[in-house]
Amino acid sequence: MNKIFISYRRDDAASSAGRLRDKLRDHFGHDNVFMDVDNIGFGEDFEDVIRNSLQSSIALIAVIGCKWLEVRDEHGRARLNSEDDLVRREIVIALELGITVIPTLVDNAELPRSEDLPSELQPLLRRHACELTNSRWDYDTARLLETLTDSRLLRAPMATLQTARGSAAVPATMQRRSSASPFS
Repeated sequence: MNKIFISYRRDDAASSAGRLRDKLRDHFGHDNVFMDVDNIGFGEDFEDVIRNSLQSSIALIAVIGCKWLEVRDEHGRARLNSEDDLVRREIVIALELGITVIPTLVDNAELPRSEDLPSELQPLLRRHACELTNSRWDYDTARLLETLTDSRLLRAPMATLQTARGSAAVPATMQRRSSASPFS
């Protein structure tokens, strides 16, 4: 089984993301769900860990709460507008790899408008969004689990990765510092 990658903002939807992580791990197993607080060790390079995890993922779940767009850096700028923002990087890398990206709305959030997103994130808006509500949590997560176990989903990303192996199709954001191939 390949991994399911959970992307979220701690200042926005940490508890919903944690609750979702627990549900996914109960279904797919602990080692098949990536979440930064559990899978990035002290001293590890965030970018390398994220890149490597996405390369072995079938899907990225972008958990979007009501403040997802509003979270600011120390200078008062929207973090999502920074090219160094890890949430932005996670989603962009997943989109470039052709991994299934599922916008997942929590806490009554709505999808952002196109004009509120950097251009490289606008393809996120063309993906069918999943809603996870507190009142229908079990039903909503069961539908998401069904999507994640769908055989078409399980096959598609690996075909994309196989095409990218050893070719120039690997996006620049994914190129490794060493010549060792993660697909070997």
